[in-house]
Amino acid sequence: MSAPIVLLASYPKSGNTWTRLVLQALMKGGPVALNELNGDFHGFPRRVLFDDIAPINAADLTPDEIDEWLPDVFAQFANEIDAPIFMKTHDAARRTPSGKWFMPPDNVHGVIHLVRHPFDVAVSYAKHMGKDVDWAIDVMGRENEMVTLGRDRLPPPLHEVIGSWSQNVCSWLSGSPYQVTTVRYEDMHESTFPTFQKIVAAVGFVASDARIAMAIDATRFDKLREEERAVGFRERPRASEAFFRSGKPRSWEGLLSDTQRAGIFESHGKVMERLGYKADGSYLPLSEATFS
Repeated sequence: MSAPIVLLASYPKSGNTWTRLVLQALMKGGPVALNELNGDFHGFPRRVLFDDIAPINAADLTPDEIDEWLPDVFAQFANEIDAPIFMKTHDAARRTPSGKWFMPPDNVHGVIHLVRHPFDVAVSYAKHMGKDVDWAIDVMGRENEMVTLGRDRLPPPLHEVIGSWSQNVCSWLSGSPYQVTTVRYEDMHESTFPTFQKIVAAVGFVASDARIAMAIDATRFDKLREEERAVGFRERPRASEAFFRSGKPRSWEGLLSDTQRAGIFESHGKVMERLGYKADGSYLPLSEATFS
């Protein structure tokens, strides 16, 4: 693999953590403890990487200035590693103010782009952040939305420009310079084995069916939820009661009003339809979803 970085790209609460756990179980050849899951240079680990490589500390820079340094930081990092690495991001596929892609295309083997019905995203994101659903719906509609994990942790993580839900999804579906494989959260649940076969092939792994099945079984939602209850999970925000809450499609049912669903569809209907997501919360079978 000449380009060592595989991006795991998604809007928040779309299956990124589960995908990382499966891929790391494949690499390890067995289950990965929740709190041994590496940060994949997301959040605080990205800040550490930046400060280790850049000639100036991120604390002395504005977000735009950090963005201008990021392509060089990632390029140097890629040149220093000798094995494939997965890198989680909630960023939209975007350029820096001077026009460079924030992640240099020459260093990216491919992108696994994870999407989820926005009805479920709204409910899960609200629970994750300890907010109400109307807050999540509002955030999901904000163009060029920029987030951090807060200034209560020192040093704080670097920012991410996640954009609106539609903006984030469209940035990866079309217009980026990367080789992108789009995967729906719903298909990960309903056609688990073939969907992860597709992911494994896209990231350039060679793995037997038995090994893929082992990694899927090791990361069953009930196991992850019980492990979190027993020992906690360091990626759970302080405001969230649990990181692994429902873990299934249509978890919005009984939690979103007709008005809230109509508002989400009004804001994101065109992009939802590209992914086979319907206004009633259902979705087309994978065989009928074109992502076009």
